[in-house]
Amino acid sequence: MINKIITIFLIFGINFHISAQTMHAIIVSNTEDANIGKSCEMDQMMMIAEMNTIAKAIRYEISLKIISSGSFNFENLEQFIKELKANENDIIFFYYTGHGFNKKNYNDKYPIMDFNTVKYPLFMMHKKLKKKGARLCITMGDCCNNIIDKAKEVNKNLLVVEENKDKKNKIYKNLFLKPKGDIIVSSSKRGEYSYVHEKKGSYFTDEFRKALVYAVNYSNSLSWENLLIDTRNRVIRINQNKVQTLQFDLNLVSKPHPPIPNEPKYTDINKYLNDLSDNNISESERILLLDNYYKYFKKNARVDIFVGKIMTDMKTVEDFLDRIFLHADKIKSINLIENKSKISSDGKKYQQIAVQEIW
Repeated sequence: MINKIITIFLIFGINFHISAQTMHAIIVSNTEDANIGKSCEMDQMMMIAEMNTIAKAIRYEISLKIISSGSFNFENLEQFIKELKANENDIIFFYYTGHGFNKKNYNDKYPIMDFNTVKYPLFMMHKKLKKKGARLCITMGDCCNNIIDKAKEVNKNLLVVEENKDKKNKIYKNLFLKPKGDIIVSSSKRGEYSYVHEKKGSYFTDEFRKALVYAVNYSNSLSWENLLIDTRNRVIRINQNKVQTLQFDLNLVSKPHPPIPNEPKYTDINKYLNDLSDNNISESERILLLDNYYKYFKKNARVDIFVGKIMTDMKTVEDFLDRIFLHADKIKSINLIENKSKISSDGKKYQQIAVQEIW
C-alpha cells in the first residue's frame, strides 16, 4: 500500500512557432524498489508512450532520457540537468515516479523526492528546469507526500477509445502550444492519500492519461481546466469511499475558445452520468439525480450507445438514464462522446448525445 501524490507544474512561455523544436522528455523511475518497483515500471511505460504521442502530434522532435534501474540516483540526474540545453521554443517534460515524503517543518505543499542517499524537493527541481529557458516546462512528481502514513493499494480499470487522428493532433496542439501562463496541480490535497496498484501503476498517472486520451478523441475542444476537472472526477470515482481530491490553480493569460454562457460542459455531463451509475452513491441521492436530468437534456433527447467503435443501441434519454440507474452494480464507467453529440439551438441543453459504456 503506497500513498502517492502527483504534482504537475506547467510554465508556458510566450512564443509558439513550430520549426525544429525539441521535446526534452526526462523520466526518472525507481523501478528496482522492493515495494513500488513494479508500479514505477508501469508508470514509466505509460509515460514513455504518452510523451512520444504528444511529440508526434505537435510535430516536435523528442529527446528521451530515462534514469531508472541501476542508473537511478540523484548524481546521474543532476549531471544530466547540468548539461541539458534547451531552446526558447522547446518543451521540457520531467516525470518522477518513486518514493517521496514531506516534513512538518518543510513549508511547501509539494513533496520531496527520495533518491535513497539524497532527498531533493520537487519544487526545487522545477526551479532548476525553468532556468533552462524552454517555452513550456512541465514537472510531474508521482510520489508520496504524506508525513506519517503508508499508502494503500487499489485496483484500476483501463479505458479503450476510438482513435481520431486529425482531432487528436489539433487538440494536442491547442493544449501544448497555445496557452500562456502557469498551472499548478497536485493529485491530493495536503493530508490526503493517493493510491497505486503495483501491476497497473498509480491512479493519478493512469486517470490523467485516460482523461487526456478520451478528450483528444471525443471532445470538441480541450482546456486545461476541463482536463483537470475530468481527471479529478475520474480519480474520485475510482477511489470510491477513499478521500483523494485533485487540486489545481490556473493562471492563464488567455483562454482559447471561451464557452458559450450556460452551455453544458462535457465534464459536468460525465460526472452526472457516472454518479447516476455509481453503486457506491446511495439510492436516494441517485434518485434525486435522476429527477434532475432536465438540467442537462431536452425531453426525449436521443442517446446513441457505443461499445468501442460500434454503435450498439439507441434510446431516449429517459430510458437510458433509467437503465444505467438500475444497472449501477455492473457499469464501470460512462464517457460522453462530445464530438458525436448535439446541443440544442439555444445552447443550453443536449438534444442528442453519444456515450461509450464500459461494463
